Amino acid sequence: MSAAPDTLPTDTEALQRLVLRQREELAVHRELLDTRDVDIARLAELLALMRARRFGRSSEKLAALGLQGRLFDESELETEIAAMEAELERAREERDKRREGDRKRPRVRQLAA
Repeated sequence: MSAAPDTLPTDTEALQRLVLRQREELAVHRELLDTRDVDIARLAELLALMRARRFGRSSEKLAALGLQGRLFDESELETEIAAMEAELERAREERDKRREGDRKRPRVRQLAA
């Protein structure tokens, strides 16, 4: 919520309630972003595993590491890799937009009462 300075309440208690509400909203958004960051990391790891299955030296080495999963035919694997890359790219773009928005937002200094 961004409000022009002339529309902010002048009452100290109202300002404190506004700040507390914004802090709560920020905490919710940060939790959502943390969840998305975990999802991005999981997708990147899964994509690396799928690439290793496809382009790795030998699937026997993956089996020895306990990474052998269901078998993919080549077209199914390419489709899944493309879908994961697209999802990963969208998630990275959202993260970058969010970070850019955070940089553009003015910093608010807390004043002693």
